Amino acid sequence: MSELDRESILKRGTMLAGCRLMTRLGTGATSEVWLGQLLKSGELFALKHVRRPSNQDARMITQVENEHEVAAKFSHPAFRKSLRLEREREYFRTIAITEVLEFVDGVPLDQAKLSRRDCLLAMATAARALDAMHEAGYAHADIKPGNLLVEDRPDGRRLRIIDLGQACPLGTQKQRIQGTPAFMAPEQVQRGSIQRQTDIYNLAATTKALLLGSLERAASVRDDVSSLACSGLPMSVVAILARCLQSAPEARPAHMRIVAQDFEYAARGLISVQGEGHVNAA
Repeated sequence: MSELDRESILKRGTMLAGCRLMTRLGTGATSEVWLGQLLKSGELFALKHVRRPSNQDARMITQVENEHEVAAKFSHPAFRKSLRLEREREYFRTIAITEVLEFVDGVPLDQAKLSRRDCLLAMATAARALDAMHEAGYAHADIKPGNLLVEDRPDGRRLRIIDLGQACPLGTQKQRIQGTPAFMAPEQVQRGSIQRQTDIYNLAATTKALLLGSLERAASVRDDVSSLACSGLPMSVVAILARCLQSAPEARPAHMRIVAQDFEYAARGLISVQGEGHVNAA
């Protein structure tokens, strides 16, 4: 059963956070994301609604609050904006929360059919955006293909980064293992300190999966950096990934801006395939 096949908490056409619900975009165990339209202006928003299960902790509600709080700490056009929160309370306890987000009409990067060159340029854009986040003192901690969208706009295709639910201050040691297994850094699995280099690993693992075109194939060289040389990727890209996928965080590049420069340099040596879409820097 797909996520969208699950029974909905909300219904199409009802009102939420001042918007009429139009299309359900996704769902989880206690959450739903809807496309909503503001009646007065017709403007579209993404509405993330989380309802606290009875007699359970407020972990998912806290995650939404965290996403909104972190989004307010820095600004970069590649990141989706979190605009406001609305709460539903019962005897001073929040039982549901709705996050009103900028609507990004895009597709995940692994569905965008980009050439290797344009994929590298998109990842360079992501690296520069994450560098701005790091300079503000935060890590994303969940970079993966599904959290990188390609958006078609009048001025061209743009990369957008979504989902700050796992974001945290640099240096955080999480009590639980959080992230997506195929893209997690070793220190995340070991519940170590989350640093700039954690996002660098996540981004490199994502890049590898996108360039190899298969998560399974990418996973086969995940823990053996030396096997990247046999992956079929250009050696300029292999060198970047080998540095970024080192097990020890201190062996990876110190800053995302270095990774961005490396991706841009490698992209200059590749040629786009005709018909595949270019992604502009945000």
